[in-house]
Amino acid sequence: MSKFVVLDTSWPTSLRLWQTEAAIKPVKEAASYPIFRTPDAVALRQELELKGTVAEEMIKDDYVSFFFFYDPDGNVLETCLVHEERPGSSSVQHKYFLPVKNMKLILT
Repeated sequence: MSKFVVLDTSWPTSLRLWQTEAAIKPVKEAASYPIFRTPDAVALRQELELKGTVAEEMIKDDYVSFFFFYDPDGNVLETCLVHEERPGSSSVQHKYFLPVKNMKLILT
């Protein structure tokens, strides 16, 4: 038997979580996972670690800072801070990020 929940993000994109009886081993390099946009990636990473969440090292370049973290079931998630628009890009590209401020991230 499977269970699922759809989270309303107050954004054009919803987030669906699925629970199954089968063991699932997510592989970061091959998995689909949500990317949450945040205004402060460093503070969010510190907050997650203080709550006992496994968070990988921050990756930074001229345009973004991001890191991967894992929920209690080992599913990979990512959060990203966009520093600036890439030359010639459109801000429309970034409308697909799920804004953390509109979601309740509950860690137990």
